Formats: sequence, C-alpha cells, structure tokens
Amino acid sequence: MEEDNSPTTATRGKKDKQLHLRCSVEERQQLEERAKKSGKNLSEYMIDCSLGAEIKEPLSAELRRQLVATSKNLNQLTRLANAGKLNARGNELLERIIAGLYQSLV
Repeated sequence: MEEDNSPTTATRGKKDKQLHLRCSVEERQQLEERAKKSGKNLSEYMIDCSLGAEIKEPLSAELRRQLVATSKNLNQLTRLANAGKLNARGNELLERIIAGLYQSLV
C-alpha cells in the first residue's frame, strides 16, 4: 500500500485567507455530501482535494462491527494453529476468514 505524504488540513497551519469560487447549486450539494461522507467540513474537503490528499470515507458502523467480529475469530484460530491444535476444517475456516478480510479491505 502506498503511503500518502501530502499535507493534511491538520498540518497546514493557520487559516487566515479566504478563497471564493463559483459553482452551481448541484455542484455545491455534491461537494457538501462528499465532504460529509469523508468526515470533513467543506473547507477541509476542498483543500485536501485541491492539494491531492487521498480522501477516505470512514468505515460504517456495520462494517466496523463485522471486522471486529472477524478479527476475534481470526485471533482464536491463529492461537489454535500456533498451538498445533487446528484440524483440516479449522485450516479451511482460517483461509475463508483471511479471504473475506482481504475482500472487505480491497
């Protein structure tokens, strides 16, 4: 995974300048929706987009819950595998969990 080295709004310093731009009502609504999905306010979102920062949407509560549950299962299976107590069915289950995690994250 490539590291994002672009500065974020939190590291850019004092905000004492204003920038005005023109857009349609629809464009403004789209920008506000995207900013909200990213967990940023409109100003932060616009600056990050303009400066090339990668905008990531936060995980939904449901996806976070599923990842936590799957991680717990994976941890239990890993302990069994390390103790040499994992049978063929456990190995198969472990492989499915890993594949599912990979699909969720990609």
